[in-house]
Amino acid sequence: MHRKKNQYILSEEPVIVDVAGEEIQLEPKSRVVPIPVKTFTTCLDLMKTPADLDAIPDLIQGFHKANRRIRECQFEKMARLINMNGRIDLLMQLARNAGDDSGFKFTLNVAREFMRGIKVQNLLPAKEEAVKALRNAETLLNILGEPHMKVDPDARLKRDPVVVGTALSMFANTSVRFNDGKDYGDYTFHYSQRLQRCWDAVEWKQELEKGDRKSVWRAKHAVLNYIPVLEGLVKARDILAGTKVTAWIEAESAKLNNAVGEWRQFLDENAPGKKQYGSHSYKEVAERLASELNVEEEAADKLAEESNAEKTPVKETNVV
Repeated sequence: MHRKKNQYILSEEPVIVDVAGEEIQLEPKSRVVPIPVKTFTTCLDLMKTPADLDAIPDLIQGFHKANRRIRECQFEKMARLINMNGRIDLLMQLARNAGDDSGFKFTLNVAREFMRGIKVQNLLPAKEEAVKALRNAETLLNILGEPHMKVDPDARLKRDPVVVGTALSMFANTSVRFNDGKDYGDYTFHYSQRLQRCWDAVEWKQELEKGDRKSVWRAKHAVLNYIPVLEGLVKARDILAGTKVTAWIEAESAKLNNAVGEWRQFLDENAPGKKQYGSHSYKEVAERLASELNVEEEAADKLAEESNAEKTPVKETNVV
């Protein structure tokens, strides 16, 4: 008997049953209500500072041990929250620990959001951070090829055009910024070929209907997913001019540019004035992080100057 309002019956009128010759008195059965999965989203909403996000791995582990399955859309929101706070270190920690034990595994949309987060790091002004982002991108691609780290072991996440195209945009961006526009380590050419091999999986048709909320959602995500891919193709076109992939890049970048333009037009007509999570949002995060790093460096320089001033001996003068 689970319902509390009925449990008084057993206390007022005891019920005794015979089980294998043994008399047993029935007692009210307590019911442990499992924690609602929506509590995960509630916890994410309560995280207001980058430091608050340190609780996420343990939070996932808690739901996992309680046999509560966190939904894909919740993991996607988690990844976006991490990205918007510039916590790429935490992003990579979750990626490296993905699997049965951690309670977190990759799906297509989550993998795409993780790669966009690494792109934030690639947009930082320091070459060291930009190059580190390239290593993180390749690490993530390797992880996405491991069956035990994915919800669907057979999902071809490392061959997804959005994931590969976003990685391409990082290598092309690094070549332009730090290598005089020349291909950085031939990686732009390599990732252009990888993108070409999985290009058949591009989601050209989005099934958009006027006045349909789901269509607005699909258009928003299409723009968000494919803007970095388009940026990568445009930069790769200039870097790899005259190579065997040039013709393909020119043709497909023009086609993708038209598709993105149509999706944006649909949003302008069906969701005017609404906030969009576009590529500009991630660039703003990178700009904010760069500003914070500059403030920290200036503070460190000032502290060093003050420390040196204190250590410098003052020359004594004899006063007659």
